Amino acid sequence: MPFSSLQNLLRRPVARLSVPPSVALPDSVAFLQRQASMSLVVFRGEIEAAVQEWLGSHGWRLIESAPLRGGFEELSERSTHQRKTEEKTWEVVKTTFQVGGCTVLIDREMVVLTKTTELAELCRATGCDAVIGGLWERVSRSLDIAEIGPAGTKHRSTWLAGARQSEIDPWPHVTGSGPGDIIEVFRGSGLPVNAIFGGDLSSTVLLLSE
Repeated sequence: MPFSSLQNLLRRPVARLSVPPSVALPDSVAFLQRQASMSLVVFRGEIEAAVQEWLGSHGWRLIESAPLRGGFEELSERSTHQRKTEEKTWEVVKTTFQVGGCTVLIDREMVVLTKTTELAELCRATGCDAVIGGLWERVSRSLDIAEIGPAGTKHRSTWLAGARQSEIDPWPHVTGSGPGDIIEVFRGSGLPVNAIFGGDLSSTVLLLSE
């Protein structure tokens, strides 16, 4: 059965754990001193309804939605929910909002950015000239930043544990060191970084089944 209520899920306290760099940790938990994981995809243009419809057509079924206001960190942490409900069926949360002429999809499941062909199709259908996304997973130190347009991938830079993996016309200043690389690519691409990461955001939280 799905989660009893999305509102109940959103009322749960947001867990925040930070460990000062001066504290010595064993290798198995050293990731706790790295910057927190994040994953988001930014679409140029106010196409939030189209993005939500796209999710419904590409493997996710909407169970429930609810409005939520807060800063990016809170929205991101509340989007981490994943729960197996039956064999091969999972319940997940994704969050969308519009700001500064763009639409943002928080995807802590870290799968949307892999759907290059489907995102290019969405660009063509909506007139969106670019989708720019980034993910950082702090345990494995995985970093993936990509720009996708109507014709497919324009730029991509993928790193794992500080080592360069695959690239397509990469950004020269990306070093694989953490989410700061994502923010700098966004800033250089003219996205409203301060509004995305520093503002009070009005969002829609989507409880989905896949």
